Amino acid sequence: NNVGEKTGKIYFGSKQGYPEKGETRDMYPGGYVFAYDPKTGETENFGMPKPHHGVISVTPDEARGLCYISTCDDGRPIEHSHFMVLDMKTKTYKDLGDSEHSYAFIVLDNQGRAYHPWRGGTISRYDPNTGKEEKISVTVDGNPPPKEISKDGAILNWDWSPDHKTLWCVEMTTNQLYSFDLAATGAKIPGKSHGKILENAKSTDCRAMCVDKQGKVW
Repeated sequence: NNVGEKTGKIYFGSKQGYPEKGETRDMYPGGYVFAYDPKTGETENFGMPKPHHGVISVTPDEARGLCYISTCDDGRPIEHSHFMVLDMKTKTYKDLGDSEHSYAFIVLDNQGRAYHPWRGGTISRYDPNTGKEEKISVTVDGNPPPKEISKDGAILNWDWSPDHKTLWCVEMTTNQLYSFDLAATGAKIPGKSHGKILENAKSTDCRAMCVDKQGKVW
């Protein structure tokens, strides 16, 4: 999701590593957002979104001149992760709040709205046409989401379908593949479970998933 659809530029961020003995996490100055152009070999620096935070997720929307950012402070037991909007022309950031979410991902739907996971199993949706952000609940097979998601967790490991109408995810610990309907018009985003990833596993620790241009989930 970090490749610009118009220019083919690769958008990425820098983040902190693990502190050495005697170091504290707040000693890290902060990460930056970049765009690399493979045609010219040049890299553009969009500055630091938030001091002392790294950048863990970058999703561009070149058609609107925007880029969506998720920061990370590597805090424990709760990570502080801000959902931010970058105006690529002015190189200024708008902070949409702290999701308290680890390993965040950002996707865009077919209307250009940006989605960011939020601690407690909800989703933050930002509409660039109105400049407004809202929190949205989800369902799974018509029911509230599993307790692993709804208590202190969040929906993890996201990717969009080629038409941007479906959000796919492999939540870290539930041993399930899920899809969510981003084109739904109701008050909640309906989701479906597509079965176990590993039939005999008691638990999973899944941190990676992608959807190819044919819509296959890997």
